[in-house]
Amino acid sequence: MIIGITGGIGTGKSTVSSVLRDCGCTVIDADAIYKELVMPGMPLLQELTDAFGEDILYDDGSLNTVKLSQKALGTPLLNEITHSAISKEIFKRIDEAKTKDVYLDIPLLFEAGFDKHCDVIWMVTAKLETRIKRVMSRDGISEEEILRRINLQMSDEERAAKSDIIINNDCSREQLVPIVKDLINGKTN
Repeated sequence: MIIGITGGIGTGKSTVSSVLRDCGCTVIDADAIYKELVMPGMPLLQELTDAFGEDILYDDGSLNTVKLSQKALGTPLLNEITHSAISKEIFKRIDEAKTKDVYLDIPLLFEAGFDKHCDVIWMVTAKLETRIKRVMSRDGISEEEILRRINLQMSDEERAAKSDIIINNDCSREQLVPIVKDLINGKTN
């Protein structure tokens, strides 16, 4: 069974995935795959440099994600370049998985069309204030930048309408653990 995990920026998808890993589940993380694929010397990094310019790189040749985000925000080009490479790697890892269930942590699950490959979709959500606080703390970016990113993403209402399970993550990690364990065990109430 393939379970898709999605949600907007700052909702706590990574925390849900971390709990799943702690429970021994197989989690395939699209963001982690992306980071692997844009390491210096990787073909995807060269494609991004060709498309967005050499100034998206630090002096050591690694990707400056902030600079890339600034240059790519609001345009489809970044997703056009990255989705194919990430998708191929995700399918490879699904095929290699030796477990019954595989959890796909994919922020843009619907936008990338991965929902078609999932048996069940979990949407992680949180209040706007919680999301802003989390992202400001994690990334050190302004509230205005966070709101701009949120407004460029699919709305929670649209995501919820396409999801099977909604996980409200306005809680601590400790409070989230039993919720995720219940979902692993098929309990949805």
